[in-house]
Formats: sequence, structure tokens, C-alpha cells
Amino acid sequence: MNMLEKYQTISIFSAIVIGLLLGQFTVVEAYAGHFIVPFLFFMLYGLFLVIPLARLKHAFKNMRFLGTGAIINFIWSPILAWGLGALFLADHPTLWIGFIMLMVTPCTDWYLMFTAIAKGNTALSTTILPVNLILQMLLLPV
Repeated sequence: MNMLEKYQTISIFSAIVIGLLLGQFTVVEAYAGHFIVPFLFFMLYGLFLVIPLARLKHAFKNMRFLGTGAIINFIWSPILAWGLGALFLADHPTLWIGFIMLMVTPCTDWYLMFTAIAKGNTALSTTILPVNLILQMLLLPV
């Protein structure tokens, strides 16, 4: 285990705490939206450094994983979101629409951090990123 992997969890937790503390200052709060993309980039860059690129080619051949991920993200999740919204948010249509929009846009990167922390197969998890992003852009209007 190299130094980056060893302190990854601590560095992520520290970044969260520092972000929460800095968010208490009005000057930082006013410009916080401008910091999200650069800091997200650096966090993901550090995460991608530990992904073994040699395993990516093999991982892209795992059609069962890619198909299962696509079915869960683009068939099961929208049905679940609609059902939960109908059950709990029927009286609040604006919240219902917001909930459905949240549920039908699969996250394209943060789960990699949790996969890495859990010592999961990050190379395999990385392969679903472009699939999710492309399908999300194509299917979101639907």
C-alpha cells in the first residue's frame, strides 16, 4: 500500500472538515461555487492515480457488469424513484419531479472513491463512467 492509498480516507475526511470550516466565512461562502470544480478535479485526479490502467482494457470487456450497471441506473432507478415519489411525494409535485431528476442522473465519479476505500475493483468501476455519462445525456430528456 503506497502513501497515497494509506492516507486517502483521512485526506478526504480532512478536506470535508476544512471545507465546512471555510464555508463559515462570508467571503468564502460567496465564491464557494467557483471552488467546486477545481477541488473536485484534484480529488478525482488523486483517485485516478491509484487505478491500474493495465486492468482497464480487460474490465471494458466485462459486458455483464456494464449491462447490469446500465439496467440498474436507467431502468430500475427511475421506476423506484417514480414509485417512491408516488408513495411519499404525491401531494408535492415539485419535490416529486426534483426527486426523480436526482434519482435518474447516476453519479459519474464519486462512487469510485468509495470503491477504492472498500478495496473494490476500481478498474472495473471506472469502465461504467463513460457509459453512465453518455446514457445520462441521451436519456435525461426522456
